[in-house]
Order: sequence, then structure tokens, then C-alpha cells
Amino acid sequence: MRVLIVEDDAQQRELLKRAVQEAATEVIEASNADEAVAAPGPFDLIIADYTLPGNKTARDIARARSERLVVLSGYDREDKAPDWNVLWYRKPISLRELRNIVEQLRGERRA
Repeated sequence: MRVLIVEDDAQQRELLKRAVQEAATEVIEASNADEAVAAPGPFDLIIADYTLPGNKTARDIARARSERLVVLSGYDREDKAPDWNVLWYRKPISLRELRNIVEQLRGERRA
């Protein structure tokens, strides 16, 4: 399972990477939306912070890529993306919960 993690904070990105490494065969990192859009895919899953540098959001990534997207945000989904077809999780999220999400999605992919 190929996973792209998009997070501008390097420490948070490393924590997210460690959380999903056991469930993923390959983890690629991006620090902003432009890097995420340019990353060589396809990916089985993209995990992205909602707010990214340069006045971009995870929505910009979703518009440019067709892979499944998990958004991590301090915002409520109803405020930012009520009609948006993504998996939305409110921060803070435990690393165990994130790992479980990736494992569940990996299982759905195999079925």
C-alpha cells in the first residue's frame, strides 16, 4: 500500500509516517500541496493536513489527484467541507487511531 503524507510541520509529518509505516509498504512525504500534486503516484491513500502553506488546502490536492483522501484538521468538517467526499478526522488524532484507519482501508482495498 502506497501512502502519501502531506503535512507542513516536519515533526508531525514524521509522527504520521511512523504511525502508518507498519500498515503501508511505502510512505512518501510532502510538506505542501504543490509537492503533493507533483508526487509520482498513484497512491492508495493520501493523508493530508487541511490547511497547508501558500493559502492552499487539502481540497487543492483532491482537485488535482484522484486517490482516496484522509483529511486531518482542527476544523469541523461542517465548517470547511460539508459536501466533500473525503474521510475527515478532527485533530488531535491518536497515532493508534490513524494506524487503525490505514489498516482498515488496506483491508477494504484487498477485498
